[in-house]
Amino acid sequence: KTMTFDQWCAGLVESYGMAARDAKATRPDRYAFMAVPVKKEGEVVGVVYLDSSVPGFFDDGAVRDLIIAGCVGVAKWIGE
Repeated sequence: KTMTFDQWCAGLVESYGMAARDAKATRPDRYAFMAVPVKKEGEVVGVVYLDSSVPGFFDDGAVRDLIIAGCVGVAKWIGE
């Protein structure tokens, strides 16, 4: 879907709950995105958001597994 940068930012705010200032800090040359919820006791307490200028960057299973493992570590640390 083609959209303006402002439309993209509005989508991040509306669909993912990102703060408007954080959405505006993303760059319009990003083509791959990944967001991983971080939970504590079943409740989402944060979201790790990643983007890349490389199209399809997060399509590689090994890359996704590494990112998710890191997020699991963050969730465990938050739970301590």
